[in-house]
Amino acid sequence: MKFLRTLILACFIGSLSGCGIMLDGINAYGLKHYPDDYIFTKPDGTTYREWNLAKDRRSKLKEDSIYLRKFELNAFTMRDTASRRRTHMALTAANLKQIASRNQLTIFTTWFPTCGPSLEAYTIPTLKMLGQLKKQGIAFNTGQVAFVFGSVSYDLAYMDYRLNKWKFPFQSYIIPSPFYSEKIILKEIGLNRELLPEDYEKVKDDISNYKVFLLDKNGNVIDKVVANYDDAAFAKELDRFAKNIKASIL
Repeated sequence: MKFLRTLILACFIGSLSGCGIMLDGINAYGLKHYPDDYIFTKPDGTTYREWNLAKDRRSKLKEDSIYLRKFELNAFTMRDTASRRRTHMALTAANLKQIASRNQLTIFTTWFPTCGPSLEAYTIPTLKMLGQLKKQGIAFNTGQVAFVFGSVSYDLAYMDYRLNKWKFPFQSYIIPSPFYSEKIILKEIGLNRELLPEDYEKVKDDISNYKVFLLDKNGNVIDKVVANYDDAAFAKELDRFAKNIKASIL
């Protein structure tokens, strides 16, 4: 009986070792063939690795391009619905807070122009919310409520196509690389962490799920909408967010 217990224990330890070897092999393969990896931290402190993270296309552009400019504070008041090719501007968290200082409230959201699922799940519902607020008397980018729209990639052709299709009337921004990571999700984590460092201490890298922000005149985030992979729940949160804005302004 003692021999049998020893044999079972040895088999169990061997199986664990085998699993460890297999996981080491998977990690080695991932690092070799998909070097753009990152170890993410969950709110409970546990970690997980992802490879082949999506990148932006910064390497193909220069900041002095006719279609890409450095940040200018007063540009948020400009209107542009006629140009087939728009002029986009770099935007950091510090720049966003400068815009917020010129308005009673500032709504900020990022978007990924080439990611259809995220556009359908988050971007388009957010733009529809803005349309409803406008119908209810909210004046955008005139000192009352600013709307700042920041792309996480440099896909200018896709940006122009989408913005023109939506008849988006305001200045378009790009969250810049290499100021932030060229990897899309790490760029979102870095930016959101700057905006809400105290939240990062609680939710860690899940802060990338923060999609829409409301800033006061001092640049403080006073409300937010978090993605939870439930379209109905996200729509409900957007409705609550909009009511908060109306209560503060109207």
